[in-house]
Amino acid sequence: MSLGQVLHSLLRNWGVDEKVRERQAVALWSKTVGSQIAENTEAVGVEDGRIFVRARSSTWKTELVFVKPEIIDRLNHAVGKKVIRDIIFVSDSWGSGISP
Repeated sequence: MSLGQVLHSLLRNWGVDEKVRERQAVALWSKTVGSQIAENTEAVGVEDGRIFVRARSSTWKTELVFVKPEIIDRLNHAVGKKVIRDIIFVSDSWGSGISP
């Protein structure tokens, strides 16, 4: 077994594999969604299979709803398992902190 396989096995046995993959989805947001979306959004957290994403404006928030299923598929493919089941888009003053 490779070191990666051993780690995945340990994480699965400890019951934290999905939580780690959820966090990976947040970290991989910018690489997964492409440059234009990445420039106008920020993944700010994840909880119970829902990733929270701040959009630059309400216009962006509305546009992203139409591509949500495709983004979910890309994120799940990037982390190697179906752990993200929804994206919650929020619009807030760009640069102000929000927490899910």
